[in-house]
Amino acid sequence: MGRRKRRHHRGSLIHKKYAACTTACGIPAGARAGYFRPDPVKVESGGGPWYPRRGISGARRIRRRAYRTIGLYRMHGATRSSPDLTFPALGNTAGDIDFAFRVKQAAPGPHVTVRWGWNETFQRAVHERCFNEKPFFAIERAGRRLGTISIESCSTHLRLGEFYLLPAFQGRGLGTAILRHCLTLADALRLPVRLEYLRWNPVGSLYRRCGCVELGRTDVHCLMERPSTSPPPAPP
Repeated sequence: MGRRKRRHHRGSLIHKKYAACTTACGIPAGARAGYFRPDPVKVESGGGPWYPRRGISGARRIRRRAYRTIGLYRMHGATRSSPDLTFPALGNTAGDIDFAFRVKQAAPGPHVTVRWGWNETFQRAVHERCFNEKPFFAIERAGRRLGTISIESCSTHLRLGEFYLLPAFQGRGLGTAILRHCLTLADALRLPVRLEYLRWNPVGSLYRRCGCVELGRTDVHCLMERPSTSPPPAPP
Protein backbone atom coordinates (compact mmCIF):
# COMPACT_ATOMS: atom_id res chain seq x y z
CA MET A 1 0.00 0.00 0.00
CA GLY A 2 1.45 3.39 -1.01
CA ARG A 3 2.13 6.22 1.42
CA ARG A 4 -0.89 8.24 0.33
CA LYS A 5 -3.22 5.25 0.56
CA ARG A 6 -1.86 4.28 3.98
CA ARG A 7 -2.46 7.81 5.27
CA HIS A 8 -6.03 7.80 3.90
CA HIS A 9 -6.68 4.36 5.39
CA ARG A 10 -5.39 5.40 8.81
CA GLY A 11 -7.49 8.57 8.76
CA SER A 12 -10.56 6.58 7.81
CA LEU A 13 -10.05 4.20 10.74
CA ILE A 14 -9.63 7.09 13.18
CA HIS A 15 -12.80 8.73 11.86
CA LYS A 16 -14.77 5.48 12.22
CA LYS A 17 -13.53 4.95 15.77
CA TYR A 18 -14.36 8.56 16.69
CA ALA A 19 -17.84 8.28 15.20
CA ALA A 20 -18.51 4.98 16.99
CA CYS A 21 -17.43 6.48 20.32
CA THR A 22 -19.66 9.54 20.00
CA THR A 23 -22.59 7.42 18.84
CA ALA A 24 -22.19 5.17 21.91
CA CYS A 25 -22.34 8.27 24.08
CA GLY A 26 -25.66 9.33 22.57
CA ILE A 27 -24.36 12.33 20.61
CA PRO A 28 -25.84 12.97 17.14
CA ALA A 29 -23.40 13.27 14.26
CA GLY A 30 -24.05 16.95 13.73
CA ALA A 31 -22.91 17.81 17.26
CA ARG A 32 -19.80 15.62 17.53
CA ALA A 33 -17.02 18.02 16.60
CA GLY A 34 -18.07 20.87 18.86
CA TYR A 35 -19.12 18.59 21.72
CA PHE A 36 -15.86 16.70 22.05
CA ARG A 37 -13.65 19.79 21.99
CA PRO A 38 -15.04 22.15 24.66
CA ASP A 39 -12.96 25.17 25.63
CA PRO A 40 -12.70 24.96 29.44
CA VAL A 41 -12.34 28.74 29.65
CA LYS A 42 -15.10 29.84 27.29
CA VAL A 43 -17.77 27.19 27.88
CA GLU A 44 -20.84 28.75 29.46
CA SER A 45 -18.91 31.62 31.04
CA GLY A 46 -21.77 34.06 30.72
CA GLY A 47 -24.55 32.36 32.67
CA GLY A 48 -27.33 33.40 30.29
CA PRO A 49 -30.18 31.24 28.93
CA TRP A 50 -29.22 27.82 27.65
CA TYR A 51 -31.22 28.10 24.41
CA PRO A 52 -33.35 30.53 22.38
CA ARG A 53 -36.77 30.94 23.90
CA ARG A 54 -38.63 30.72 20.58
CA GLY A 55 -38.38 28.79 17.35
CA ILE A 56 -36.97 25.53 18.74
CA SER A 57 -38.66 22.29 19.75
CA GLY A 58 -38.56 20.83 23.25
CA ALA A 59 -36.39 17.89 22.21
CA ARG A 60 -33.85 20.18 20.49
CA ARG A 61 -33.80 22.43 23.57
CA ILE A 62 -32.79 19.49 25.74
CA ARG A 63 -30.08 18.43 23.29
CA ARG A 64 -28.62 21.92 22.99
CA ARG A 65 -28.39 22.27 26.74
CA ALA A 66 -26.86 18.83 26.93
CA TYR A 67 -24.15 19.65 24.40
CA ARG A 68 -23.18 22.75 26.36
CA THR A 69 -22.97 20.84 29.62
CA ILE A 70 -19.35 20.06 30.35
CA GLY A 71 -17.85 16.64 29.77
CA LEU A 72 -20.73 14.26 30.33
CA TYR A 73 -19.79 11.95 27.49
CA ARG A 74 -17.82 9.04 28.93
CA MET A 75 -16.07 8.23 32.19
CA HIS A 76 -12.58 7.86 30.72
CA GLY A 77 -10.99 5.59 33.32
CA ALA A 78 -12.87 7.19 36.20
CA THR A 79 -13.31 3.77 37.77
CA ARG A 80 -11.65 0.51 36.85
CA SER A 81 -14.66 -1.53 37.85
CA SER A 82 -17.04 0.35 35.52
CA PRO A 83 -15.12 1.91 32.61
CA ASP A 84 -18.10 1.62 30.29
CA LEU A 85 -20.46 4.14 31.89
CA THR A 86 -22.00 6.65 29.48
CA PHE A 87 -24.34 9.61 29.94
CA PRO A 88 -26.62 10.09 26.92
CA ALA A 89 -28.91 13.11 27.05
CA LEU A 90 -32.58 12.42 27.73
CA GLY A 91 -34.90 13.97 25.17
CA ASN A 92 -38.32 15.53 25.58
CA THR A 93 -40.13 12.28 24.79
CA ALA A 94 -42.76 10.44 26.78
CA GLY A 95 -40.44 7.46 27.27
CA ASP A 96 -37.51 9.50 28.61
CA ILE A 97 -39.70 11.65 30.85
CA ASP A 98 -41.36 8.54 32.28
CA PHE A 99 -38.01 6.80 32.82
CA ALA A 100 -36.64 9.76 34.78
CA PHE A 101 -39.83 9.92 36.84
CA ARG A 102 -39.69 6.21 37.69
CA VAL A 103 -36.08 6.57 38.80
CA LYS A 104 -37.07 9.46 41.05
CA GLN A 105 -39.94 7.45 42.47
CA ALA A 106 -37.69 4.47 43.20
CA ALA A 107 -34.62 6.29 44.59
CA PRO A 108 -35.60 9.40 46.60
CA GLY A 109 -39.30 8.49 46.54
CA PRO A 110 -39.26 6.61 49.87
CA HIS A 111 -37.64 9.62 51.59
CA VAL A 112 -40.34 11.89 50.14
CA THR A 113 -43.08 9.50 51.27
CA VAL A 114 -41.81 9.51 54.87
CA ARG A 115 -42.45 13.25 55.14
CA TRP A 116 -45.37 14.02 52.81
CA GLY A 117 -46.65 10.76 51.35
CA TRP A 118 -46.62 10.22 47.60
CA ASN A 119 -49.14 12.12 45.49
CA GLU A 120 -48.57 10.75 41.98
CA THR A 121 -50.25 13.64 40.16
CA PHE A 122 -48.42 16.34 42.11
CA GLN A 123 -45.04 14.61 41.89
CA ARG A 124 -45.32 14.09 38.15
CA ALA A 125 -46.21 17.76 37.61
CA VAL A 126 -43.15 18.81 39.64
CA HIS A 127 -40.97 16.36 37.74
CA GLU A 128 -42.12 17.54 34.30
CA ARG A 129 -41.45 21.14 35.27
CA CYS A 130 -37.92 20.26 36.38
CA PHE A 131 -37.38 18.19 33.23
CA ASN A 132 -38.10 21.26 31.08
CA GLU A 133 -35.88 23.56 33.16
CA LYS A 134 -32.61 21.62 33.24
CA PRO A 135 -30.70 19.08 31.14
CA PHE A 136 -31.25 15.46 32.17
CA PHE A 137 -28.88 12.60 31.38
CA ALA A 138 -29.31 8.86 31.71
CA ILE A 139 -26.60 6.85 33.44
CA GLU A 140 -25.98 3.80 31.27
CA ARG A 141 -23.72 0.77 31.26
CA ALA A 142 -23.64 -1.69 28.37
CA GLY A 143 -26.88 -0.21 27.05
CA ARG A 144 -28.71 -0.63 30.37
CA ARG A 145 -30.06 2.41 32.16
CA LEU A 146 -29.02 2.64 35.80
CA GLY A 147 -30.26 6.08 36.81
CA THR A 148 -30.26 9.81 36.02
CA ILE A 149 -28.15 12.89 36.63
CA SER A 150 -28.33 16.58 35.79
CA ILE A 151 -25.31 18.87 35.68
CA GLU A 152 -25.28 22.48 34.51
CA SER A 153 -22.45 24.95 34.10
CA CYS A 154 -23.21 28.35 35.60
CA SER A 155 -20.97 31.40 35.64
CA THR A 156 -19.68 30.75 39.18
CA HIS A 157 -20.24 27.01 39.77
CA LEU A 158 -21.48 23.68 38.45
CA ARG A 159 -24.97 22.72 39.59
CA LEU A 160 -25.46 19.01 40.26
CA GLY A 161 -28.91 17.51 40.72
CA GLU A 162 -31.33 14.72 39.89
CA PHE A 163 -28.52 12.29 40.76
CA TYR A 164 -30.37 9.03 41.36
CA LEU A 165 -29.47 5.38 40.90
CA LEU A 166 -32.08 2.65 40.79
CA PRO A 167 -32.03 0.60 44.03
CA ALA A 168 -30.66 -2.49 42.24
CA PHE A 169 -27.45 -0.55 41.42
CA GLN A 170 -26.91 1.19 44.73
CA GLY A 171 -24.22 0.14 47.19
CA ARG A 172 -21.76 -0.91 44.46
CA GLY A 173 -19.53 2.16 44.40
CA LEU A 174 -21.11 3.54 41.23
CA GLY A 175 -22.44 6.66 42.92
CA THR A 176 -19.00 7.49 44.32
CA ALA A 177 -17.32 6.95 40.94
CA ILE A 178 -19.84 9.11 39.07
CA LEU A 179 -19.68 11.90 41.65
CA ARG A 180 -15.88 11.95 41.53
CA HIS A 181 -16.04 12.12 37.74
CA CYS A 182 -18.26 15.21 37.97
CA LEU A 183 -15.92 16.78 40.52
CA THR A 184 -13.00 16.21 38.16
CA LEU A 185 -14.89 18.08 35.43
CA ALA A 186 -15.48 20.96 37.82
CA ASP A 187 -11.80 21.07 38.79
CA ALA A 188 -10.85 21.31 35.12
CA LEU A 189 -13.02 24.45 34.94
CA ARG A 190 -11.80 25.73 38.32
CA LEU A 191 -15.41 25.83 39.54
CA PRO A 192 -17.03 24.61 42.77
CA VAL A 193 -19.92 22.14 42.67
CA ARG A 194 -23.18 22.97 44.42
CA LEU A 195 -26.00 20.59 45.24
CA GLU A 196 -28.78 19.94 47.71
CA TYR A 197 -30.56 16.92 49.16
CA LEU A 198 -33.35 16.12 51.61
CA ARG A 199 -32.00 16.56 55.13
CA TRP A 200 -33.07 13.09 56.25
CA ASN A 201 -31.67 11.32 53.19
CA PRO A 202 -28.52 9.32 54.09
CA VAL A 203 -26.94 10.24 50.74
CA GLY A 204 -25.37 13.16 52.57
CA SER A 205 -22.60 10.86 53.82
CA LEU A 206 -21.55 10.24 50.19
CA TYR A 207 -21.23 13.95 49.50
CA ARG A 208 -19.22 14.53 52.66
CA ARG A 209 -16.82 11.71 51.82
CA CYS A 210 -16.16 13.37 48.48
CA GLY A 211 -15.26 16.71 50.06
CA CYS A 212 -18.58 18.58 50.05
CA VAL A 213 -19.14 21.01 52.92
CA GLU A 214 -22.44 22.31 54.25
CA LEU A 215 -23.35 25.88 53.31
CA GLY A 216 -26.68 26.03 55.10
CA ARG A 217 -30.04 24.39 55.66
CA THR A 218 -33.66 25.03 54.94
CA ASP A 219 -36.62 23.28 56.55
CA VAL A 220 -36.30 20.58 53.90
CA HIS A 221 -32.89 20.66 52.22
CA CYS A 222 -29.25 20.60 53.15
CA LEU A 223 -27.24 22.91 50.86
CA MET A 224 -23.70 21.79 50.06
CA GLU A 225 -20.69 22.89 48.05
CA ARG A 226 -17.52 21.15 47.07
CA PRO A 227 -14.82 23.82 46.55
CA SER A 228 -12.61 23.52 43.49
CA THR A 229 -9.24 21.92 44.21
CA SER A 230 -7.60 23.45 41.14
CA PRO A 231 -5.48 26.56 41.71
CA PRO A 232 -6.97 29.83 40.49
CA PRO A 233 -5.76 31.11 37.11
CA ALA A 234 -2.59 33.18 37.14
CA PRO A 235 -3.11 36.95 36.87
CA PRO A 236 -2.47 38.37 33.38
